[in-house]
Amino acid sequence: MSANASSHLALSPPARHPPPMLILPRKVGQSMVINGNVIVKVVRVDGDQIKLGIQAPVEVPVHREEIQREIAEGRPGGGVTALKAVLGLKA
Repeated sequence: MSANASSHLALSPPARHPPPMLILPRKVGQSMVINGNVIVKVVRVDGDQIKLGIQAPVEVPVHREEIQREIAEGRPGGGVTALKAVLGLKA
């Protein structure tokens, strides 16, 4: 391998992989604890829809993935529309 080829390889950015996913089987009423202060509980299963309850300190933001994407992209009102819908307010 030539010096140019090896230096080119050294400058290549590292491959980015998503972190591994931990899969935990849970039944309705069972919970899991994240970082000692976030509790995720399976509340109900309706067909292919799962209802989760999440208890977290107020300083820990909790968003659905699509809302988090909006916030990360800097879209105006990212997450606000969903919050208003949950509270029953006009968007």
